Amino acid sequence: MDHRGSWSHRIAVLLGASVVLVTTLVQPGPAAADCAAWCQGSSIPRRDSVYPAHSMPGVDAWHYGLSLRWAPAQHRLHGDETLTFRAARGTRVVRLALGGRMRVSSAQLDGRPVRVSHAKQVLVVHHAVRAGSMHALRIRYAGTLPQAPPLALQRNAVGMYRTRTGDVFTNDEPVGAFHWYAVNDQPSDKAFYDFRLSVPAPQVGVANGRLVARHRVRGQEITRFHLDAPASSYLTTVEFGRYRQTRRPAVHGVPVTLWTPRGDRRALHRARYLPAALRWVERRLGAYPFGSLSVIVVKGYDSGMENQTLVTVGDTAYDTAKDTLVHEVAHQWYGDLVTPRDWRDVWMNEGMATLLQYDWLGQRHHTTLTDVLGQEVPRAQAGWDAFGPPGDYDRYVFAADNVYFPPALMWDQLRRHVGGQAFWSMVRDWPGLATHAGGNATRSAYLSWIRSRLDVPPHFFHDWLLGRHMPAVPGVDGRRTVPRAVVQRNWL
Repeated sequence: MDHRGSWSHRIAVLLGASVVLVTTLVQPGPAAADCAAWCQGSSIPRRDSVYPAHSMPGVDAWHYGLSLRWAPAQHRLHGDETLTFRAARGTRVVRLALGGRMRVSSAQLDGRPVRVSHAKQVLVVHHAVRAGSMHALRIRYAGTLPQAPPLALQRNAVGMYRTRTGDVFTNDEPVGAFHWYAVNDQPSDKAFYDFRLSVPAPQVGVANGRLVARHRVRGQEITRFHLDAPASSYLTTVEFGRYRQTRRPAVHGVPVTLWTPRGDRRALHRARYLPAALRWVERRLGAYPFGSLSVIVVKGYDSGMENQTLVTVGDTAYDTAKDTLVHEVAHQWYGDLVTPRDWRDVWMNEGMATLLQYDWLGQRHHTTLTDVLGQEVPRAQAGWDAFGPPGDYDRYVFAADNVYFPPALMWDQLRRHVGGQAFWSMVRDWPGLATHAGGNATRSAYLSWIRSRLDVPPHFFHDWLLGRHMPAVPGVDGRRTVPRAVVQRNWL
């Protein structure tokens, strides 16, 4: 997530927001026991320590089949979902998170009708399951999408929204996916996804993954997307709007696609930097880990989000800036490929993406990483003082300055201590470890692995992640070596 767009995701607002959905026909999901297709989506789900309300650790989701039809004239979204899951424990009922204003019209478990109840943003399926058993749950649901708040207030908004022009966008970090489909909305439970999207032409639906089909039937533009690597729910997204699809030359075999508002040449021009951003990040982190990469520029949206394989940015100079794209592309490794098991460790995502962004800025403006990042020491200190250390932040203010700049400064201090070659080798190797690539990692596993590779000073990580005050940053005097306009354009 980009910093400005996440700055005031206040959880008090997040927990009170709700979005509504509706019904459509969906193709049947995979066989419930089809491990050959979906067992890589097996996870060890857990209740989140920071935002527990929407995590449902009894469900290990393997695959979500989501068919969504947007009716802009009625402000209605029609949804039909098939969830293939493993019962992580034996229970008398199955629970999923589902937005409180949604209305479920029917439900089937393993092809048979099943009774459900729905209250306080929890969908309860009244059927006992045995630990380890596999099931397919199909639900149809209905509702009206709320209008997106003004741009200045969007940083408080999560879920799915419609714009005044009839477009739709989502913003799901940290917990917002449950507003538009039934889900275990916690980052430790990764799953595969298939989307079938229908909307009146000339609008088109766009989602994560590779576009596998697009055709028009009786005025409806129908698209299908397949996400071929497990993803956390906060990294899923769907947009409906009048978008132009532009295919760019593949980068090392990876298809690159731009989705921009029709007729908006400025947005198209800015989005064209995506392939170059990918090439630059690959030089630091190695081969891109997924089968495709796209960016969508959304009018009426003010943020940037690293949705897996589909970076979403607003139609502003800040959101589409080159270093913003570098930041979001870096998240495809740090955050998407390897995801923290719990929201207390969002710093694992944002600190490294910020470091790489400022590394790019330093190279772009022919100065050092330390000098360009050092300009943000006052901001880092202020964020720490206001919202706590990055490893134990104020849960009511999600993703403020304290989880971006202090961890980035921490990494730079470690780089200066151990040397660039050893440090960047560590940064490159971590996302590709077979033990967690495509899955989740804990803080203890991450830091223990780093200590096994590098000469880390005693108490270094504790002081930078949990200390009462931010450590001093030696060798940084705060002088600006990058023009103020460059940094202020991107970090307001």
